[in-house]
Amino acid sequence: MDAATGVLLMIGIPALIFLIFLYTPAGKRWLKKDQ
Repeated sequence: MDAATGVLLMIGIPALIFLIFLYTPAGKRWLKKDQ
């Protein structure tokens, strides 16, 4: 695994999880509660 792939995974996976949170009702509730 080269450096570019490592950086992409480090940025991409959390971003993907965050997007999934945004598009699920449970995630939306959690984000509203957090604010």
